[in-house]
Amino acid sequence: MPLTDTGSEIVSKARRKYGALLSEYVVTSRPDLTPAQQIERVARLHSIVAYMMHASERDNLYCARMVMMNTGNMAGTLSYDLHVRKF
Repeated sequence: MPLTDTGSEIVSKARRKYGALLSEYVVTSRPDLTPAQQIERVARLHSIVAYMMHASERDNLYCARMVMMNTGNMAGTLSYDLHVRKF
């Protein structure tokens, strides 16, 4: 489901804010690391987002299949709207 321009702006601001907080946290909590190591650590933490998005897509496809086949009594309006219907 695509976001509106306002929604995209809010998400971008939140991502920048929490990215900056994460960077600050790594620097203050790991003074034993060199600046290059701190940057590497932050970069690796940020790379987790792509993996989580991929896992989320796969999970959504799996849940959609469960809803369509009514596996585990997953069929219902809410589960259909969340996993199958494209808005």
